[in-house]
Amino acid sequence: MALNYTLLAVTAILSVTGILDMVRGSASQAHPFRTVAAIIVFAIALFATWKGMDYATFKIMIESASRRESV
Repeated sequence: MALNYTLLAVTAILSVTGILDMVRGSASQAHPFRTVAAIIVFAIALFATWKGMDYATFKIMIESASRRESV
C-alpha cells in the first residue's frame, strides 16, 4: 500500500502542476501527455487504494482483462 500512497502523492503533484501550466499558457513547460498520463495513473491508484488492493496487482488485472477482450 505504500506504493499506492506514493503514486497518489506524485501523480497528484504532476497533475496539478501540469494543469496549472496549461491554464497559464506556458507552452514551453506544459506537457499535455504527461499531465493526462498522471491523471490516469492517479485515478487508477485512487481506485485501487479505495478497493484495498495494491496498485501493481490492480494494474495487472486491468491489463489481463483488456488482453482477453482484444483476442
